[in-house]
Amino acid sequence: MTYENLGNVGSDAVRYKIHIELYRDCGIGNPAFDNPITGIGIYREDTGFLIEELSLLMVAGFPQIIPNRAANPCVAAPTNICYEKAVYEGTVDLPKSGIGYRITWARCCRNTSIVNIELPGDIGIGLEAFIPPPALVNSSPTFPGLPPTYICMGELFEYDHGAIDVDGDELKYSLTNPKQGGTPDNPIPSSPSSYQAFPPVVWQTPYDLNNIMGGTPQLNINSTTGLFQVKPTQLGQFVVSVKVEEFRNGIKIAETTRDLQINVINCPVNFPPTSTLNIDPNTSLGDTLIFYAGELNCFTFTTTDINGTGVAADQVSVVASGDIFGSPNIPEPYATFTSNVAYSPIVTTLCWQPNCAVSSGGSFTIRAQDTNDCPSPNINDEVFHYLILPGRATPPQVRCVSVTSSNQISVTWENPPANKLAGFESYILEKNDGNGWQTISIITDSLTNTYIDNNVNNTNTISYCYRLSTAKTCPTYFVGEPGEGVCSILVTAVAISEVEANIIWTPPYKGWLRPTYQVFAYENGNENMIGTTKDTSLLYLGCSFTGNFRIVTVEPTNLCTVYSGYSNSIVLQDEIPAPVDICSASVMEADKGNVIQWNKYTSDDLKYYRLFRAKKGSNDFVKIFESNNVSDTVYQDTSINVDAAGYCYYTETADLCNNIHKSDKHCVINIQGKVLDYYIDLKWNEYTGWTPPPSRIELWRTLDGVPFEMIATYDPSLTSFDEVADNVNLPMYCYKIKAVRDISQICSETWSNEFCSVFAPTAFYPNAFSPNRDGINDVFAPIGGFHQNFDLSIFDRWGKIVYQTTSVGGSWDGTKNGVPVSEGVYTYRVLITGYDGSVLQRAGTVTLIR
Repeated sequence: MTYENLGNVGSDAVRYKIHIELYRDCGIGNPAFDNPITGIGIYREDTGFLIEELSLLMVAGFPQIIPNRAANPCVAAPTNICYEKAVYEGTVDLPKSGIGYRITWARCCRNTSIVNIELPGDIGIGLEAFIPPPALVNSSPTFPGLPPTYICMGELFEYDHGAIDVDGDELKYSLTNPKQGGTPDNPIPSSPSSYQAFPPVVWQTPYDLNNIMGGTPQLNINSTTGLFQVKPTQLGQFVVSVKVEEFRNGIKIAETTRDLQINVINCPVNFPPTSTLNIDPNTSLGDTLIFYAGELNCFTFTTTDINGTGVAADQVSVVASGDIFGSPNIPEPYATFTSNVAYSPIVTTLCWQPNCAVSSGGSFTIRAQDTNDCPSPNINDEVFHYLILPGRATPPQVRCVSVTSSNQISVTWENPPANKLAGFESYILEKNDGNGWQTISIITDSLTNTYIDNNVNNTNTISYCYRLSTAKTCPTYFVGEPGEGVCSILVTAVAISEVEANIIWTPPYKGWLRPTYQVFAYENGNENMIGTTKDTSLLYLGCSFTGNFRIVTVEPTNLCTVYSGYSNSIVLQDEIPAPVDICSASVMEADKGNVIQWNKYTSDDLKYYRLFRAKKGSNDFVKIFESNNVSDTVYQDTSINVDAAGYCYYTETADLCNNIHKSDKHCVINIQGKVLDYYIDLKWNEYTGWTPPPSRIELWRTLDGVPFEMIATYDPSLTSFDEVADNVNLPMYCYKIKAVRDISQICSETWSNEFCSVFAPTAFYPNAFSPNRDGINDVFAPIGGFHQNFDLSIFDRWGKIVYQTTSVGGSWDGTKNGVPVSEGVYTYRVLITGYDGSVLQRAGTVTLIR
């Protein structure tokens, strides 16, 4: 908000033009500009009284969209930032006097996305300017332009915020606290009747007046020039307020503030292209390229042009320069370079076969330039060094060593290319049979790539290895280092069970990346493929086999087929193992299920155990367990209710040759029972499966939770038992059966489930008693038992309680509170709860006779 002195109006007043510039985020959904704006208050400086409230109209031609401008001219304008500007103007005549005036205006609300103040969407903007006494002719300073719409995070931003003052006053600049004005409930406040300073905003931690928006350096302003400076390190929208003070003859006469929003974004950056050497086994010493005299060596380079987000891809040109590409200082042949113009990334190649006489080193340059001229053409010169070493004799690599008969091996190699053979003299072939390397042939024809070695024996027990060296003259005669040795495949067969053999072989050459091997079995003059694998072993199952094995594979470059020698002979013969039978089937402790135990498989060719189950009396057996672990001989069947039914089991065992044995069925003992008053009737099934059958059965019992004890033994054919409960004070009788056979045999016992009886309560009361202490019918008490809770009440003829007890088995001795009552008829009522949860109620009369 600024003002301009327009001169005197008559002799008593001075006219001022009030000018307000507003900016808004013009995104969809944001409120439009007001027209007019209201609530502009003018106050006397001495009394603070409001002397006038103005409204200003929008100037014609506004609002206007402000073009997006970046602090970095090479940054493309983003499409998600939009600013719109409105200008409001009007005049006011102020009395000439020796006092000054304050102008204020407020409007809510700020952008909710502002990050450096608290609750930005709930507070507005307060603008204020001071007009000195009109006798002192003065207009406020004006600002020639706006800062860029956005600035770049991580880039130093400088902006000349200097103002223009038509009066020539001295201006001083400072950062100040932005002011609040208006709320969501009162977005366009009227001017109060007396001047009230706008409160400052509340900064959002960690921001404050000394750290308005973070950065290194932080936001600062030159007090004399108004130069802004900041290098932001945080993204977002930040509120900044600048105060401009006017001094005339060293005395402050006025001030005004400007409220700004600074947007910090990630700015795309145009980086220069870079060229890097793609490291090759022939390179060393960092970026130094190694060339060998007389040999063609090629190196590749990758040129990459990486731009920041939003910067379009550039075309890049790549060229190379240096003596090696043509110079009197270096004899031919010269190096070649594949110059290119294309989009990043660009791969270029340098190739050179230095003359045998060259032994120096030097450097060359690769220049990469992109087509983006902002801020200037990006040119990058990368300097690479090279070193020429004496010629070397690259050996041909032996590829295939194949056994063609028991005393003959074929050796095949792949010749180096002609550009590696400058000065070739011969190949030197060496063999190692385990006693060290020995030269076996000198080959003078560089085109020869096969050698037949007839001087071998025992190819089934000895692995023969071969390697080659090259002799050259470049510039003098020398023999190069030998290549890596490649060996014949040696096969060994090891029986790991009666019907299984593990076939193991040595790989021919570690440079082969997991070739596919074919495994053949040889028996009685016939050879058949038994499998393929990428491993160097194979498990073979032979239920009846006498013979040996060999390996065949194809060299990965399809240069040749490689055969091994035959392995040692091996015999595999299936033998029917002893059958696996169930040892015992028994109910687990606390009736948690059944546990089944069977004999361990006695051979080493187990294919699987399987365990089957059915309810007793049913043939609907289902598989409940399977294992191929020979040590798994026990299974706990916990998914059943052993109290509800009995179960039968059998096992099925198979060996690797699919010989299957089914065991006899074993049926677990299941005990059931009935309870009638004091009488218990038990029934169970015989244990089946043992041969011979059990020698006896034992009946075990526990009373009221004490440990089980054996109470009787019987013939194993007995399947029932009756008992009368003779102790009415014990609520529970539990039973289980144990079947026993000869103790010298394993699995000599098995148990049934538990059956527990809980008796219902009983009670009988006499109709008369005589409490005369003669020892006969002296008390009124129940006849019965199995009482858990007890409540007895005695009433006289008028219904009053004479006696009451809750003691189990409680009795009445014919007294009330210890005093004998008179003869007569009394009423009783008893409530009994049994251990089985049932309730017994009795009521009646009893005659007391003395």
